[in-house]
Amino acid sequence: MNSILQIAGQWLRRVRPHVATTLCAAAVLTLPACGGSEPTRVAGGGSDGLGVVPDSAASGVITGFGSVIVNGVRWDVSTADIAVNGVSNRGQDDLRVGMVVTVTGKRDAAASSGRAVRIAFDNLLQGSVEATLAVNSLRVAGQTVQVSSDTQFEGVADAASLRLGDRVQVSGFRERAGVIRATWIGVLSTVNAIELTAPITAVGTGSIQAAGLIIDTRSAQLVDVPAGGLVVGQWVRIVLAGPPIAGNATATRVRVISSGFIPSVINAQLQGLVEDYSAAAGTFEINDQPVWLTAATRFVDGTRANLVENARVEVRGVVVSGALQADEVRFLPDLLGASARGPVATVDAPNSRLVMFTAGGLEVRVDSDTLLVDSLNPSGPLNLATLTAADDVLVLGRGSPSGSGGGRIDARVVQRLLRGGPAVVDGEITAASGTRLAVLGVAVEVSGAVTLNAAGQPITPTEFLAQATAGRSVRADGRFGGGVLTANVVRLQIR
Repeated sequence: MNSILQIAGQWLRRVRPHVATTLCAAAVLTLPACGGSEPTRVAGGGSDGLGVVPDSAASGVITGFGSVIVNGVRWDVSTADIAVNGVSNRGQDDLRVGMVVTVTGKRDAAASSGRAVRIAFDNLLQGSVEATLAVNSLRVAGQTVQVSSDTQFEGVADAASLRLGDRVQVSGFRERAGVIRATWIGVLSTVNAIELTAPITAVGTGSIQAAGLIIDTRSAQLVDVPAGGLVVGQWVRIVLAGPPIAGNATATRVRVISSGFIPSVINAQLQGLVEDYSAAAGTFEINDQPVWLTAATRFVDGTRANLVENARVEVRGVVVSGALQADEVRFLPDLLGASARGPVATVDAPNSRLVMFTAGGLEVRVDSDTLLVDSLNPSGPLNLATLTAADDVLVLGRGSPSGSGGGRIDARVVQRLLRGGPAVVDGEITAASGTRLAVLGVAVEVSGAVTLNAAGQPITPTEFLAQATAGRSVRADGRFGGGVLTANVVRLQIR
């Protein structure tokens, strides 16, 4: 079973292949040498060919194209330098939904779009799959990689499809202890060196510690190392001579990844994991970038009490004395987490919402961050005023149950599709009785369906229904009619 955005790509390819490529860079059997993504480093400078001087920096997961969309901002990259693993002058086709990238550029007055001067990423990890430790984790080149239902895969359908020895690239967020939370995993078509990107945690004579490894650097080529040498806190990209053994490895190349805000940057949006939070001081770090809170800092989808080590957040604010003063802290438990494909029942354009399946069914809310795509008219705009009850839509976003027993998706993507395709709902079970589930408020009949566990393995209907309780997430694929989605396949999800 594919992850949410890959499924979107499959649907879109049935309608208009070039639209699918635009939205989510369709999965292929082999990868170009496109690299992965760098951690949330905020660097780069100068101006583009049009003389645009960057005033903003952003880091986070790519959620769409038609430009490059990061943290809800659409960045025009037509004149930008796109760097892949330190190699400049690459193309937008080397980027993928799910990669974590760093952008520097100039935002427009509304802050919803801008022109990128530079966009860059580096793999967090590249190496061979050594073990599958559990349904939701892998071991790659001595590193633990956690996957979730939001991890995007390229070259394979999901984590269960990976084989021992497969060479992969990994993008996402690295916990200080070394565990990687993967947002994108791509299978390599050729044998490449073992590489990792991580902060230096200790420096010794002829060695460093990074990613939980002791790494011998005596014979390594050192690149972009400042005059002061390698120091604790620097993010480095390391090429290893071979797989780590008992926590030790030898580097053939170490490149320092620039960090810090360039002088012209005054606005920043950083996505990452909370580190070194001090409640008393009101400070923390995101990938070693200092952040401080003020009495006016807004908290979205959480409160100040939710600021704990390794909490995933997006921070927006202004740069003051080299640190990010937070105007807003948004908690991000998942990149997406819910999806639906089916008929539109009602549209309420003035209130930026629509309802799917039935009049009292699944509510979909859109906002300025929602990517609207029209597969029936790719050159024309899509907005709620142009949608009708005669349309089918694909919706991707973050789901939540409503107080009335229904459900809601806060949409990141709304795509109009040809009418009459399969129906899908993926999200939290809001009610369960017998063989009938309500998934985000949509009635789902599972009798006669193929029933799968979270690893995609068949289980008996009895086993499935015993686990499919209110609050658990499932995905149901089938046909909608008579107010019910009759499932052909239902699968428990890891959430």
